[in-house]
Amino acid sequence: SKQQLSFVIYDILTSIQKYADTPSLAEQLNEILSHLLTRNAVDDEVLTAVENICTAIANQRKEIQSSRNNELLDTIKQFIMEHLCDNMLSLESIAEGCGISSSYLSRFFKANMGCTTMQYVESLRMDMVKNKLRNTNDSLKQILAEMGYVDQSGFIRRFKKLEGVTPITYRKMHQGAQ
Repeated sequence: SKQQLSFVIYDILTSIQKYADTPSLAEQLNEILSHLLTRNAVDDEVLTAVENICTAIANQRKEIQSSRNNELLDTIKQFIMEHLCDNMLSLESIAEGCGISSSYLSRFFKANMGCTTMQYVESLRMDMVKNKLRNTNDSLKQILAEMGYVDQSGFIRRFKKLEGVTPITYRKMHQGAQ
């Protein structure tokens, strides 16, 4: 019946009332509730108003969640940058440093960045190594130690796979080009 529908809508609106964070949303919500109480009936105008307020609240909640996601992503990136050269940097240490679980970090980071957390770390480290190879005369061993790499031969294999040349050849190609 229409009266039952009115009660259901009233219950829905009172349930979402706590999410009406802005004065205009709260005012709209109160107007709809008042309309329901005084007329005790549901018409197209009320249904449209309910739909509009639910959409507005959903959009507001989405913006808040997006803002929180951006803050968390910034926190994770900042932690990574601050610990990038630490050879003990791991998914677990990043998660612990950011106050989240490693499984959540994995899912969250991949969803927001399109790569795994450790792929991101590796990419940043690789860029820093390439920069040092181009711009310094430091030995490869010294550069790798500064960047947090422990296994030089493993690094050389990864570098060659990504760049098509060894780090020393890369240096020779790019230092001569400057």
